Amino acid sequence: MPRSTTPRIRAAVSASTYALLATAGRAARPRLLSLAWTAALAAPLAHAITTAPDSASTRARAGQVSPAAAIAEIERTLDARLIRPDLPAPPGLAAQMQQFSLPAVSIAVIRNGEIHWARAWGEARAGVPATPDTRFSAGSISKPVGALAALRLAEARGISIDADLRPMLKRWQPAAEDGPPRYTLRRLLSHSASLTTHGFGGYAADAPLPTIEQILDGLPPANSPAVRPLVPAVKGFKYSGGGSTIVQLWVEEQTGQPYAQAMQTWVLQPLGMRQSSFEQPPREALDQHAFSHQGIGKPEPGGWRVYPEKEAAGLWTTPSDLARMLIAVHKARSAGTVGTDATGSGPLSGSVARTATQRETESTSPGFFLDGRRFGHNGSNQGFESLSTIDATSGDGLVIMINSQNSWPLMDAIARTVARIYGWPELAAPRAAASQRLPQGAGRWAGRYTLADGNTLVVRAAQGALWLQPGPGSWERLIRMADGRFTTEQGQIRIGLSASGLRMAADEYGNATDERVLVARTPRTAALPSFSLRGSPNGWQPGPALQPVGPGRWAIEMDLPAGRHEFKLGDANWQQVDLGGLQYGRVVPGEWTPLRRRGANLGIDVPADGRWRVELDAPDRPVPARLRLTRLAS
Repeated sequence: MPRSTTPRIRAAVSASTYALLATAGRAARPRLLSLAWTAALAAPLAHAITTAPDSASTRARAGQVSPAAAIAEIERTLDARLIRPDLPAPPGLAAQMQQFSLPAVSIAVIRNGEIHWARAWGEARAGVPATPDTRFSAGSISKPVGALAALRLAEARGISIDADLRPMLKRWQPAAEDGPPRYTLRRLLSHSASLTTHGFGGYAADAPLPTIEQILDGLPPANSPAVRPLVPAVKGFKYSGGGSTIVQLWVEEQTGQPYAQAMQTWVLQPLGMRQSSFEQPPREALDQHAFSHQGIGKPEPGGWRVYPEKEAAGLWTTPSDLARMLIAVHKARSAGTVGTDATGSGPLSGSVARTATQRETESTSPGFFLDGRRFGHNGSNQGFESLSTIDATSGDGLVIMINSQNSWPLMDAIARTVARIYGWPELAAPRAAASQRLPQGAGRWAGRYTLADGNTLVVRAAQGALWLQPGPGSWERLIRMADGRFTTEQGQIRIGLSASGLRMAADEYGNATDERVLVARTPRTAALPSFSLRGSPNGWQPGPALQPVGPGRWAIEMDLPAGRHEFKLGDANWQQVDLGGLQYGRVVPGEWTPLRRRGANLGIDVPADGRWRVELDAPDRPVPARLRLTRLAS
């Protein structure tokens, strides 16, 4: 399925619905941080990055921390039970990495606008130790890096970021539209252009790659839907990796260079990001690239998936290089040069840095996600997760990169542990959950809730727990926190439940949302959306819907052409139904394959054209859904 992580500072109020039900950059499991800070939940989002000074005691304590002491503290005390209080593993980085089957963890810490230390643990691939120079796939952190290049290019060419890009595009043209232009750098880079195509799923290492034009039109071999205006239009934030891909095309046409080459000229070399590249697939220093891994620690066939959607998800980099990018923006905001030279080789200008961090929606700027004083971005490609953030005032921040799909609980715990060590109270750990046991009468909260954009979210009571159920076969257990709210097991979604309805406290990406906004509760019998097999046989478009054939069972018979196919089960917008495999792999005809929400693309080898029966087994209880494809006799 098309998914490229998406971010995870991600959505705020107007986007919380979609963020709950869809993915980001994983290719996007598109969250500024995935952390749902205590501070962020206690107050509404600011309208701009604030500049209140740090306390003297906090700054003094941070100044006393040595790199060796900080690293030792992380190795000794790291505990993902900050996020998942049900976990059995003892504290300590090594034990926690083993618990989550994480091959490698790489961290860079920024203090006072300088890299304080960088360190890596584990293996980049079997038998190859990870080092601070090991390159990881950055997922949606590609977007702010690409945004800086686009803004520098516009400044050097005298192009307004509010100019309509359509007259400048020659190789592809968006559909005509009425009203103010949506195809501007400001709107595309801040995810406020109201476009489709949230993220991208990438391509197997040996698969044919589509052109940018094929990606934008959803034509084979592209495995994502066409990038089109949303109808009706969404006002404000609406995450779209498709919009980023339009910017990629604009950069290529403006520079006359392949995108990866243009990025070297306009952002990577000027910012000193010498271990970074947008080449897809990577073409040099291959031994320095980490292999991607699914949740069980199994490497991706071919080492990694390929993302021709380079602006949205194509960056290979290190935590230190991303730290250099954050530091450059932080410093240029107040003391940057005036203007960008025509060759793009000069330093980052103050005007570009300020534009890139100027709030345009509830939580986004033309390049970053914003949370109070902090700006940054998170990333998620198949088998990779990453996090980046910096305080715009103090210059304190961190970058974390992990080559596994199963890393978010530990990544959040690392961020909170670093914040505790350095005295960053706004990122420090909140109290762990008070209890996983439900209060008496918790079943009264069960029901179907209609969200602001018309989608639905089900709260279920089963097996002594509360569960979120966005669609068939999708279950997220809720844990009661000390403050009375509930959180999912991974700690991203925070909600408050009351007799009057459901209050969003933070969305799937950890972004604070306005708790004053209630979503309506409706009878549980509300109809589920129709869903179908979507994949390479039908250009990843919606097809004939699976039909109910019994309690928790759906099926359909369909023709499949000969060939090697990738597919998932999804509704029209990949919002309520998005079912894939536990890891990327091929299904065995006639055998049941377990599924999970936002799972990996599945594959099947069809030896000859024929008729197949597709069955989904998704019981009305919290057990894994299963899929079976059976070839019918001719």
